[in-house]
Amino acid sequence: MSTSPIPSSWCEIHCDRISNNLELTLGLVPDGVGFCAVLKADAYGHGIARVVPLLLEQGVSVVGITSNAEARAVRKAGFSGRLMRLRAATPQEMTEACADRVEEQVGSLWAAKHLRQNLASGSRPIGVHLALNSDGMSRDGLEVSTKAGQQECWEILDEIGPHVVGICTHFPSNEPALLRQNSDLFKQQVAWIYDYGSLKRSDILAHAGSTLTLLSGEQIETDLYRCGAILYGILNPELGFRPSMELKSRVVHLGDYPKGATVGYDRDCLLETDRRLKA
Repeated sequence: MSTSPIPSSWCEIHCDRISNNLELTLGLVPDGVGFCAVLKADAYGHGIARVVPLLLEQGVSVVGITSNAEARAVRKAGFSGRLMRLRAATPQEMTEACADRVEEQVGSLWAAKHLRQNLASGSRPIGVHLALNSDGMSRDGLEVSTKAGQQECWEILDEIGPHVVGICTHFPSNEPALLRQNSDLFKQQVAWIYDYGSLKRSDILAHAGSTLTLLSGEQIETDLYRCGAILYGILNPELGFRPSMELKSRVVHLGDYPKGATVGYDRDCLLETDRRLKA
């Protein structure tokens, strides 16, 4: 007699679909533009250890994460390429991430000063991305449309300028007109930083754009697309993308219920006809 537990529900992950989705995604990226595979939330719940080998098979050299645990898991899975944090981090996170060669995102003088302290103590970040708001999320990007923001920008560059390897933003909308507007503003602000600062365009990765930006059909100016959802087939099945995760359960009950019966807590659903329901 088997003593193994029999699950009533389970999740199936299809690695072959992730590989196919990745191949389709890379085919959408314009020539000369880079690609960052976003593996936040343990690769959207698929498991970083499962997904990293699939990325390596197709030559993906940039990965985006949000937590130190994700960074460590990516390195443990064998990824040796460029690893970028896609949010602002706490000082402790920045210090502890140095061992995994994480490129940090900085959008405030406060964060820049803490990074500078890391440099002084010998904990050297492999690179820093200056995050701009660019009429965007108003979340963790520097607002350089104001005099105060411009002054803070110069002070940030005074602190960590030689370690800046990228300038980034996050678009709040991918509706075509708004996307073009945000993209143009980001381009202008990046050019302003080059004109009045010490950064050189040839040394900097200027990047913006997510899965929805890539699928929008709008041609924006970016050195890199940062995409997550598209790898897991969440969008655009008409282009061949397939969901890579399926939730399944065993049917344990079939019952016939009359018109007018209610279903669920708080009578969430009212049957408009006689129905057979399963649970």
